[in-house]
Amino acid sequence: MRKKRLFPPLRLAAQYVYIRRYFCEPISILAMAESMGWTAAHFIGEFRRFYGTTPKDYVTALRLGRAQKLLRESELPVHLIATMCGYEDQFYFYKLFRRRFGLTPTAYRERMRGKRDV
Repeated sequence: MRKKRLFPPLRLAAQYVYIRRYFCEPISILAMAESMGWTAAHFIGEFRRFYGTTPKDYVTALRLGRAQKLLRESELPVHLIATMCGYEDQFYFYKLFRRRFGLTPTAYRERMRGKRDV
């Protein structure tokens, strides 16, 4: 019987740290997996097992979290925030943001601005 690991392998933990550091840059799941000598499916499965989410969903959560912060704390144009958060396609960014938060980035900013003024 195989012993169940409580902690991720060091190589996987290193990839997790890499994602946290460079989430606004283009990230290739396949390249990360291959650098570890794993298939993409194995990498995604192990990542989910230890971190509770897929690498892609984790990157998306980090990017959208940063976008929220920038929308609340800056007056930067939304298209620039999308680019700063790793999205080349502004419309894809809008779609993901709305799906996650139920508001467009612009509506989110307006709602947060209203809460600050109260």
